[in-house]
Amino acid sequence: DRALAGGYINAGGLSYIPATGSEAGYLLTEGRLQYGYSSNFDEIDSNKTSSTNRKNFYQHSMSGISADAGLEYILLDDNDDKDENNFAYRTKIGISLMDIGRNKFRYSSRSSSVIAGKPNISDTLIERRFSNIHSIDGFNDSLAGIANSFTQLKGAFNMYQPARIIINVDQHLLTNFFLNAELTLAVLSLIPKKILYIKDMNLLAITPRWETKLLGVYFPVQLNTQKQLWVGGAFKAGPVLFGTHNIANIFSKNKMQAGGFYFALTIRPGKNNDGQGGQSSERISGKTKRSLQCPKF
Repeated sequence: DRALAGGYINAGGLSYIPATGSEAGYLLTEGRLQYGYSSNFDEIDSNKTSSTNRKNFYQHSMSGISADAGLEYILLDDNDDKDENNFAYRTKIGISLMDIGRNKFRYSSRSSSVIAGKPNISDTLIERRFSNIHSIDGFNDSLAGIANSFTQLKGAFNMYQPARIIINVDQHLLTNFFLNAELTLAVLSLIPKKILYIKDMNLLAITPRWETKLLGVYFPVQLNTQKQLWVGGAFKAGPVLFGTHNIANIFSKNKMQAGGFYFALTIRPGKNNDGQGGQSSERISGKTKRSLQCPKF
């Protein structure tokens, strides 16, 4: 795969003391800041056309690598009802390892590492330095003026994808009612080495739903890694699915709540065994399914 762009900011070790003398406020004594982003942003030129900028932006991106793996265990239903909305399982248990891989980016010419510690850097001076910034070059110039050390980052950096283990259990309750539970366990957060990686907010989700082959209504309740509890909702009509992670976004008048909205269009090419196109519509009973042997490789 190919990652179009990437960037990061790391900051820490901030320390300050009260200013002495007639000047009130604080003095910055320590701190570090490192920020980098991909070099294809440097290719954007306001004097060039949009199509040229898009082409240059894409051509200066780099390829990445990723993989997924998973297993699913299905407990079949003995119900031989031929209703078109019948689902032929009682329970599905799945475990998967998702997004194993990384993306590589070249540092832009403006990516930098900064260490504070220059004497007599007050909060008033910092405010004055950064009160009229209109570009990244202006930001770097102002930052270099108050830093004890300012270094341009060169070469490349890796951004690891949000590798995680997902355990999913889907239970068929009755007719068209189901209950799904999903637990997400981050993998890279367990690695002691400091690396750059994308964080996934998912932790635990419980989703009751009513679903047929064509329609579906979903009410996911999610607890994320930020200890936020979201109650969402979604609706499916044929190949179209749309919903929100947090219903509070719909009713909030003053500001957006956490979470967002999503839309999906599912297209499954090929013929279905539903009696159309000369295919047989005969269903296989649960007993027959249990007697089928696994394929030989």
